Amino acid sequence: MTTSSSIDLRVGDETDVRLPGLGAAGYRWEQQEPTEPDVVDVARATGPAAADAQSGDAPGSSRDESFVIRAIGPGQATVRLLQRRPWEGPENVLNEHVLHVRVTER
Repeated sequence: MTTSSSIDLRVGDETDVRLPGLGAAGYRWEQQEPTEPDVVDVARATGPAAADAQSGDAPGSSRDESFVIRAIGPGQATVRLLQRRPWEGPENVLNEHVLHVRVTER
């Protein structure tokens, strides 16, 4: 299943994108390189935001996964996040989230 969303950011801003996890079934979200790497940077979230997603989980449940989108230059970029099992081939994607990002000057 493919979902999409759009966001507007200013250079220097960042936003957190949280996606539903299926880690208990072996699925992980992974990032593809943005279409314009000089416009946005994408990184898996770590630290307090990621820890919040893990607190209070019942045994055997799946945690949401988060990515940080950071605006580094003006322009437009598309970010693809794919949910798949790492050991299966790249064509075996369960879910895809496409994020259209528009970055403007401050």
